[in-house]
Amino acid sequence: MRRHGHFWEGMIAFENLLRAAEKARRGKRFRPPAARFFFHLERELTRLHDELAAKTYRPGPYRTFTLHEGKARQISAAPFQDRVVHHALTGVLEPILRAVLRVRQLRLPQGQGHPRRGGPLPGVRPPLPLRPE
Repeated sequence: MRRHGHFWEGMIAFENLLRAAEKARRGKRFRPPAARFFFHLERELTRLHDELAAKTYRPGPYRTFTLHEGKARQISAAPFQDRVVHHALTGVLEPILRAVLRVRQLRLPQGQGHPRRGGPLPGVRPPLPLRPE
């Protein structure tokens, strides 16, 4: 397996945190925590960057609530700044994992179509068995 370096620096880069904040805001634009974060965007991203760089960042408490759609479901939602960190992490990890996992799977990643083929793709090794035979 190939080693990927400078992962942490890429994750805490200001541009990556800004992109992550935009992704975290999707669908939450008018909610008070997102509005508060974006009202002081530069200050919040700088504070988040400094905490991550100093390795003093601590995730906040999750908000737990129950949805009653069909049956009762208990949902735990992360605070908005934690959602930003989650998106920053996946923004760096996803391209690496997508390249590594694509070799092992026949289903293409989201938004890239479906290979309607009868057999394995050329150059793809079959998956390893789960149990030795």
